[in-house]
Formats: sequence, structure tokens, C-alpha cells
Amino acid sequence: MRKLLFLAPLLLQPAWCQPTATVTGKVLNAITGAPLENVRLKLEGEGQTIYAQSDAHGRFQFTNLHPAQYSISAESAGFLLPGDRGSLSAAPTRIDLRLPADGGPMTGPDGMPHATVTIPMTPAGRISGKLNMPGGQPCVSCRVLVMQKIASPSARTVPDSGVIQMSLSESLNTDARGEFDAARLRPGDYYLGADQPRTGPRDPAVRLTYYPAMLGVDAAKPISIAGGQQIRADFTLLRIAGVHVTGRVVPPGAPDDWHAETDLALMPVRYLPALPANLVTSATGAEFEFGNVLPGKYMLVAQTRAAVSDAALGANQVIEVGATGLDKIEVRLQKLTNMAGALIFGPACASAPAEIAIMETSPLTLPLGRGSRAPVAPDGSFALHVTRPGRVRIDPVFLKNDFGLPDNQIVTTLNGRVLPDRTIDYPLPAGSTLKITVNCNSSGTRSQ
Repeated sequence: MRKLLFLAPLLLQPAWCQPTATVTGKVLNAITGAPLENVRLKLEGEGQTIYAQSDAHGRFQFTNLHPAQYSISAESAGFLLPGDRGSLSAAPTRIDLRLPADGGPMTGPDGMPHATVTIPMTPAGRISGKLNMPGGQPCVSCRVLVMQKIASPSARTVPDSGVIQMSLSESLNTDARGEFDAARLRPGDYYLGADQPRTGPRDPAVRLTYYPAMLGVDAAKPISIAGGQQIRADFTLLRIAGVHVTGRVVPPGAPDDWHAETDLALMPVRYLPALPANLVTSATGAEFEFGNVLPGKYMLVAQTRAAVSDAALGANQVIEVGATGLDKIEVRLQKLTNMAGALIFGPACASAPAEIAIMETSPLTLPLGRGSRAPVAPDGSFALHVTRPGRVRIDPVFLKNDFGLPDNQIVTTLNGRVLPDRTIDYPLPAGSTLKITVNCNSSGTRSQ
């Protein structure tokens, strides 16, 4: 009887006194390898979230864990979050603390799972500076664009497409002192563009300006950022008087079968894919005028609706503005219809179900674009429903049988001419033929 009484406390020992799983580890600077102090660690699993903090040596520990699968991530000011583009730390790190009987790893001496992890964190780069108006006063609530160039996959086949493609990394506004601060940048080369405030009085001669003081991104100076590097970049908006572009809008069909208001936009051709238009006007009748236009090549886009049928009408044409301007040009509207085409598999390719992904980039809606998808019929035909005149990028998406094809094996042509970067200007001329051809090798997978 005494023996049973002696064992009773052990049998009734609460669960929290039993041996449990443990996670220990260290947080390091991914660039220098130095330990990081005061990093916030988050462990998730078993329906709960537990937090810990690294010490002066970068060490941390989670104890009293139930054997299960967990994920761990780290967060610290001045460092990219795990999983951020360019971060050297995966998001999140998976940890298996299951018992061997449940498929887990070997246990420690106490019969319970233990894990040791090292979490590298990439220090974020930073570009800060002050933006001034042409007169030297701070540019308050002005927009600053932080951008990177996109490597053109078609450069091998179309070396000079005439278009510079940019991706927008961050868009921010200056404060009351004209200061801006882009504080979470991954390592790389960046370009800065800035514009005056969109609200309030605007000076039409003040230009979208690129650092250090350029009118085009092709002449802009890149800012190279290493991990954790901080760079100061002050610059001033350019003020340059331009010339006038005048013309008239010509509707299709009956002269009165269109609304009196037409939205028009001018955009430099070389920067169409990613940058906003700063020359937008609205014609209340057939006549229109743009003022303060710098000489160069532009895309002129117009959009309105038919008065009777309410059908969408639009136009898209390239114009060349000279040193004295451009007068009395005609913008001929046409009905915006679906853009028909065909997806063709080469002789060595096995056909596969596909869709066509569409990204619309219109000067009237930039910098945001509109993405959608169009199905491909069994015979390879497709019809792209595009909502606005402008530039459209089209890409085939294979729903089965991943071809793993390089971009130069998917060739897009319009009227037999190869399209740079699979981009097309909409609306198309009447009677146009759009084709996307997929080329494979004899195995039906990829050409080397």
C-alpha cells in the first residue's frame, strides 16, 4: 500500500512537467555574418503563435513545445522581412519537431525532438533625399518613383525595340520639407523619377524629372544599393517650356454618333510600359490642344463612347512633335472590339490547353495596369477583351504539360512582324492578323 501511495504523485504528474520539444538558434546579418540583437522571432504551429527575442549574441530559444511541425520567421527594423524579394532568408523556415513515431526526426537524449536553426537576415538598402521645385523651394507632397529596369527577354531576337521597360519598386510622397525616404530596398540598381503634386495648382512646364536632372530615364543615373547601404540623393524638378499640339477628333460613322467629351493622353513612346502620363487633356468637342509639349515621339491615345449605341470608341497613334509643335492632326476613332488571334503549336510540339494572359497599360490609367485572361479554343483561336486603348502585353499560359520554354521560343507576330516583348498597341488596324507560335524540339519540350 505504501508503494502505491509513493508512486501516485508520479502517475498524476501534470503534462507541463513532462519533457517537451525545444528550438534554439541564432539570427545573423546575411551580408556580414554578425549576430543580430533584439530581433523578434515568431514561431507558429499547433494553432498558436509564440514570440521570442534574440540576445546580444543573436541567440534565441523556444521551450516547452508540443511535438509537431512549426514555422519560424524573424523581423527587425532595417532588415528585409523573410520572403521579401531579394532577401536571403526564406519565409518562413519550416521546423519538424514531430516524434519519430509520427514521421519526425531523431530525438535528443531526453527522448524529445530538438532543432537548431540559423536565420540570416538581409539588411535593407535606403535612398533618401530632398526634392525641390525649380525655384529652389521644397516640393511638398510631390511624388517620387523608385524604379528598376526590366531586362528585356526579347533582346536576343529584337535588340532595339525602342522601349525602356521599368518596374515600380516604390511610390512615395515628400513631406513638408520636401524630404523622401525609401527605406526597404533590396540590393540593386535604382532610378528615381519625380513629379509635382497632382492636386492644387500645377505648372505645365514643370517636367517629370529623373535623378539627377534628366528628362528621360534613358539618360538618368542609376543609384547602386548594396545590402544595408544608405545613399542620399537630392535633386530638383526641371522647368522647360514646350510647344503646342493641336488637332481634331474624328468619330466613325455619323458625325453626331459620339459623346462630346473625349479623354486624350500623350506619352513618350520609349517609356510606355511603366511610367505615368503627365499630359492628359479632355476635348469637349472635336477640337483639342496640348500645351507645353517637349519635342519628341509620342503615343497619342483617345477614348470616348458612341452616343447612340454606347459602344467604346478609341484611337492609338504615334506622332512626332517637332521644335515648332504640331498642328491640325486628325485622331480617327474606331470601335473597340475584341482582339482576335491564334495560338499555334510548332510541328514538334504537342498541343496543350492554354489561356492568354493580358496586361493592359494605358496612358490614361498608368502607373496601374489591368490584368485578365482569355481562354484559347480547341482550334487555337482566342479573343482578347481589351477595355482601353494603349499598350497590351500578351503571354500564353499553359494549363497542363509545362513546356519550360525560354521566351525566344514563343514568338508573337502581328501581320508577320515579330512583336518586341509580346507587346501590341491597341486598337489594331482593321484586318490585322495576330499569331502566337510555340516552337519545340523533337522531344516536344524545349529547343536548346
